[in-house]
Amino acid sequence: MSNFKNYNSDTNLNGNYAEQKFILECLAKKINNILKPININSPYDFIIDINNNLLRIQIKSTWSERKTGNKNFSTKEKYKIGLSSDKHKKYPVNSFDFLIAYIGDFDIWYIIPSHLIINMNSFNVYPTDNYVKSTRDAGKFEIFKNNWDILFDDNKLNIALNSYNNLVFNRAQKEIPNRNELLNNMIIYKSRLQLSNYYNASVTTIARWLKDLNLSYFNDEYKSLLKNELANL
Repeated sequence: MSNFKNYNSDTNLNGNYAEQKFILECLAKKINNILKPININSPYDFIIDINNNLLRIQIKSTWSERKTGNKNFSTKEKYKIGLSSDKHKKYPVNSFDFLIAYIGDFDIWYIIPSHLIINMNSFNVYPTDNYVKSTRDAGKFEIFKNNWDILFDDNKLNIALNSYNNLVFNRAQKEIPNRNELLNNMIIYKSRLQLSNYYNASVTTIARWLKDLNLSYFNDEYKSLLKNELANL
């Protein structure tokens, strides 16, 4: 785990620290040609030369917040990586080749191909691997944790991308219950949270099921069924 004293409330200092750490990581991995753009408005922070292949790298970093009224730091399970540029706008497509995110609390890196995240405002990573696997998006970037090999080997990059795509596809295709079954369970479990606990699925997944099946706790179909159920008690 990284030394907490490296955290600073000045995000620019944290960003500079992460960039220096990145340079050291590159040198340790025998990436000796590391270029820094002169233009401070460049959409990438570095260019690295790997076997005569030039890769544009955008560096992001995050640390835990300082505990209120306490000089100590606390780690957490989910870390948010923001993707806006300095002008708080999304990066244009093809701005860089890889985003490399540094999680300061754990001295962990995420090496992520840009096309997976370029249209996002932010995404979450879980360095402790503690996440709800039934949540549609949770943990999908963990295949890229400390996966520096994908910079050097296209085969390993393709393997990682296939694992990522399979995970995202399988979660998206998680079997939706029969409509009548779900409607009847809505009578028993009177909130999305209760349904979430029953099906061992995230509230987001429950919301998607309800939308796909045109169901709602507020529509006439549900209210009518609930009224009949109460009348039979």
